[in-house]
Amino acid sequence: YVLTDKSQLAFFPIGFLGLLLIVGPLLFGLLRFAKLDIEASVQQSVSERLQQQGFDWVNVNVSGQRVTLSGLGTQEEGDQAIALARAVTGETWLGSFAAPTRVKGIFAAPGETVAPQDSQSVANAPATGEAMTAPLLESMPESPSEPVSESTPTASSEPMPEPIVLPPEWGQFNAEIDNGTLRLTGYVENEARIEAIQAAIMAQDSSGRFQIIANQLQVAPWKMIKGSEVLENRVLEAIPWCQSGVISSANGELGLNCQTQLTQAEALQNMINQPLEVGSLATVSIDTTDDCNRLLQEKLATQNIQFAVNSAQLRNSSAPLLNELAQLLSACPREIKVEGHTDDTGSMALNMSLSQRRAESVVAALVDLGVDENRLSATGFGPSQPIAEGTSPASRAMNRRIEIKLVDGASE
Repeated sequence: YVLTDKSQLAFFPIGFLGLLLIVGPLLFGLLRFAKLDIEASVQQSVSERLQQQGFDWVNVNVSGQRVTLSGLGTQEEGDQAIALARAVTGETWLGSFAAPTRVKGIFAAPGETVAPQDSQSVANAPATGEAMTAPLLESMPESPSEPVSESTPTASSEPMPEPIVLPPEWGQFNAEIDNGTLRLTGYVENEARIEAIQAAIMAQDSSGRFQIIANQLQVAPWKMIKGSEVLENRVLEAIPWCQSGVISSANGELGLNCQTQLTQAEALQNMINQPLEVGSLATVSIDTTDDCNRLLQEKLATQNIQFAVNSAQLRNSSAPLLNELAQLLSACPREIKVEGHTDDTGSMALNMSLSQRRAESVVAALVDLGVDENRLSATGFGPSQPIAEGTSPASRAMNRRIEIKLVDGASE
């Protein structure tokens, strides 16, 4: 407000009008256009497509243009529903574009609860933790008018058997990770625990690492040992560290067999080795083979190990690359295969011999740089495995190469 003797319009209403001109369209875009137009359009188009294809059992949840599908169905049905949703398009003033920007599926198989039906099945049935008693046979008078004598045995005169209380058991929780899919299986204490695990997984996966989360957990038909939840939480902690593999909790033991990145292997091992409040640690296998092979391929894709012409003599220019390779291989596990390849110039016998000798030269250089000799092997393939077609100088240069691979334990 401005106090003045002059007759003029105060600044406040004029400035406020300008603010409305700025904020008004912004609020319209955020509240009306984004929520009611874009999000509603994505919701409608995805739902209609799924219903048309017979997937009316799938629930569709939309946040902006991110779509989450859920429901009770098989993994194959879930994959089909996700593929249909991803193919949905929407019309805009610029043309037809994909309606969802991201589609995630959360599908669970319906659980089955099995409980003993009679007293004879108690010994072989899963523990339920509830008191169970055998059926009683009562001795009754033949007719209502016949009195019951003191010597006549009745059900009330028989001592009641002690109730059979089945002992609690450990829960079972398995997390299997494979190619962007996380599958949860096993038995936990109750539905609330299933929901809590689901919420924890969703919080971990804010970056969208998993395209499919298949929650197939079931409520256990037995009473759970309280320590089961401690092991379940340790499984949840390990999931973000594993690129692929299985993490499990069963019979009071925590097990892990997964591939991880080379830079994360030590941290994962330290986390798994932390003392457990209950239970014990089972077999733990942390492998970095996949990540090491990826790093090796990246280095050799941009740099070549150089030799003298028609010779197995390493050139001095290859020394920096060999040093980097030796440091990487020393930190990586498993057997190392060094493979030599040539182009198709010259005789087959000459090329096979040359590729073998070059592979052996690289092995000798890596041993000198500290790599364990027992892990290394050399093989020459000559021109039998070209990666480039044709006889041009560029193609032949690509085929003259050294490849270094770590042997995965699963493929040995």
